[in-house]
Amino acid sequence: MTGNELYGGNVSVNYNSRRKLQASVAVTVQHVELKAMDTHKSGFIVSSNGRVSYAFHKSFHIESALQWEPRTIRLQGVFDGWFFYSLAFHKKWWRDRLTTSFTAENFLRRYQHRREVMKDRTFVQRLDNRLPVGFFKLGVSWMFGRKEIKEPVRREAGE
Repeated sequence: MTGNELYGGNVSVNYNSRRKLQASVAVTVQHVELKAMDTHKSGFIVSSNGRVSYAFHKSFHIESALQWEPRTIRLQGVFDGWFFYSLAFHKKWWRDRLTTSFTAENFLRRYQHRREVMKDRTFVQRLDNRLPVGFFKLGVSWMFGRKEIKEPVRREAGE
């Protein structure tokens, strides 16, 4: 008998306070049941992410992101989870035409170690991976032209 079943749900919360502080959090929980021939694997998978942004004033803001997934269930094993975080600073200059950005991702550790273990009655396989995850980024952007937002004109019948 073969077949896969997946049941899950997601909860998301967003907050916005007059364009100064913005925050969002989402959590997903899934129950997985995997079947193939005489192999059966089941369990829960949880993942979550969050984002916070704060504008000190019109030309400077900071934002941060966080993503986490503890593990992934596979038919013949599990795959270790991962963790990601970032912190970014954005500054606008010269009538908001020039924007400079500095972003640091996973800056507290340079590498992330992930392990995948696959098992069956006849074998065991283990893969250890070392992935580079720590980065620093510097960005510069320039806005050409200008943006104009005009209020729509309303006309009523009989004018």
